[in-house]
Amino acid sequence: MVNIFTLFFKKKHISFAFLVIMLASTILFSACENKHETKIPKSLDELAEGKVAVLLGSVQDLKVTKECKNSEMMRMTSCPELLTAVEKGLADYAVLDSASIVGANITGRGMQVNFTLPDHMPIAMAFRHNDTELCAQFNQFLAEIEKSGLLNEIRERWMTDKVLTAKMPKINIPTTGTPIRVATLDNDFPATFIKDGEFAGLTTELAYRFAEYIGRPIELKAYEFSSTIPTLVTGKADMIACFMAVTEERSKSVLFSDPYYMSGSACIGRSADSKAMNDNGLWSKLKSGFEKNIIAEQRWKLLVDGLWETIFISIFAILFGTVIGCMICALRMSRRQLCRGIAIAYVEIMRGVPILVFLMVMFYIAFATSKVTATWVAIIAFAMNFGAYVSEMFRTGIEGVDHGQVEAGRALGFSKSSTFINFVLPQALRNVFPVFKGEAVSLIKNTSVVGYIAIQDLTKASDIIRSRTFDAFFPLIIITIIYFILAWLLGVGLDYLNKKTTRR
Repeated sequence: MVNIFTLFFKKKHISFAFLVIMLASTILFSACENKHETKIPKSLDELAEGKVAVLLGSVQDLKVTKECKNSEMMRMTSCPELLTAVEKGLADYAVLDSASIVGANITGRGMQVNFTLPDHMPIAMAFRHNDTELCAQFNQFLAEIEKSGLLNEIRERWMTDKVLTAKMPKINIPTTGTPIRVATLDNDFPATFIKDGEFAGLTTELAYRFAEYIGRPIELKAYEFSSTIPTLVTGKADMIACFMAVTEERSKSVLFSDPYYMSGSACIGRSADSKAMNDNGLWSKLKSGFEKNIIAEQRWKLLVDGLWETIFISIFAILFGTVIGCMICALRMSRRQLCRGIAIAYVEIMRGVPILVFLMVMFYIAFATSKVTATWVAIIAFAMNFGAYVSEMFRTGIEGVDHGQVEAGRALGFSKSSTFINFVLPQALRNVFPVFKGEAVSLIKNTSVVGYIAIQDLTKASDIIRSRTFDAFFPLIIITIIYFILAWLLGVGLDYLNKKTTRR
């Protein structure tokens, strides 16, 4: 038995073992999924014992939390994720805005509308409380397009089944002047989403037409829904253009415009025939998935842009972080107690704060009123975090070199700095590089959270694609492969650099 166990885990069998484990996990997951029993609730009261998916921070989130206290809540960051969770059996139900169902083909995906909530919610743009002039201009603009019938035309274009073939009309937006900075979403179909590499949807068209109306350029940046109000309040945006319902609680933080749409809520669940499987072969599914997720609407451009953003942030964060690490290491090894205290405090703070939390603190607090772009905020945040770990690597690497090496160098007539460069540093780097390589690879993977501050990296590009295709498998597999290749290339590059710098 021991021989079989040893043979199985030999190096040449690891790939096969991994494949077997993944296949077994898939079978077990499928078996569990097939045990799902479809229920057809008629009201929120009947959702008490199920897993209910809601959009984080939405009106539905508040309502379900209040009325379904015994249900298991699944709070997600986009409506397409809610629908996918129900489709895959990860959630029993999803309670979301009725408009988000438009064009989602829920019937063809084995889902159905179980019931709708009787109350309707006004949807409006949001402004800062002290920006009453801009809000008044939007209200005037809204009144004029409603009177002319243009508002109904816009609603008809985006809030019906016509949205599947709809295209953004040509709008003459000024290119000079002070731009309107708009916080929006890129995965809130059909209100605002990415199509052919550009923003589209109901609220997008309204924002563009408003910019044309007041003669100002416009800058749209996509945030997570829960981050839109903090972005507006901290001055990073001038208005919020997404499908946001007017509530008393939100009105305390932002100034809402007149409503431009009335929307309701619906509960989505799996239908009786949800277990029906597609009979197409594997090759047909792969071909269809590639066409839908990569080719259609030029979605490959999203991946290219996201890849470039990820590489840009990673490279500069590693470079600046290494410099910061060297400086902190110098302070840490100083003879002055104050310098050592500063270095120790810095390292402990950076190691004790999650990188996502630190990133958001830097964006929404430290650089809230500055003109530093989100990309450079991310570079600074990751560099500072990376520098803390690098400093400890360098310190332990240097301290690991026998002090006799220093004494030998000084005895040979080398200066203190020359002794460090020629004797201590090469030996220290030999010990540091393997750990440095691991931290650098981790940094690349950690950049996947930059979407929280409106940066379209690889992970965000995948989210955008999934929000339009409702295909969880293909986009995630694609970026998994890309991240793996990036990490592998970085490892190869650092190994080569290690050989060059430590070669005697």
